Amino acid sequence: GPAPAPEPEPIPIPIRLAKSNYVGNHGNHWKLRNAEWADSDFRGNGLFGRNSSIRSTAILDGSSNTIALGERCMRNYAAIWAGTNSWQLCGFTDNQMVLGTAFYPINDAPAEHNIDCDGRGSANFSSFHAGGATFVFADGSVHFLANTIESGPNGVFHRLAQRNDGGQIGDF
Repeated sequence: GPAPAPEPEPIPIPIRLAKSNYVGNHGNHWKLRNAEWADSDFRGNGLFGRNSSIRSTAILDGSSNTIALGERCMRNYAAIWAGTNSWQLCGFTDNQMVLGTAFYPINDAPAEHNIDCDGRGSANFSSFHAGGATFVFADGSVHFLANTIESGPNGVFHRLAQRNDGGQIGDF
């Protein structure tokens, strides 16, 4: 019989994705390896997590004390999600593309910091603004948080990132 027709050459199409300057707050801790992200039960203690949803009644610390979204510098993994739950880069899944964590201090990686595989610059909240980044809280209010905000375990930044830690938060 006749020979099969050759497969057509694919037409290269440049990838153009919409980027956002804001990512969802995952909480105050982070999974560092892809295998840990594969755990579908890992939902974080912020407002956004893998395969999860949070009701407003679960924000026990109060909506004015809980970060909903935070700024992400375009050079440091701008928020991009291409409609898949299995895309991997540097061994990570797409989670860190749309989620941020208080595990790392604000602007922990410099603005010139390109994609790497340690989570710094790709998982933290970051900004081109001098001295801090902009955050939207669960009550809809907007706050500029300074790089110098108390970070680390039990720090103000960690407490603001958690929806239900019960810790007292003063002025920030």
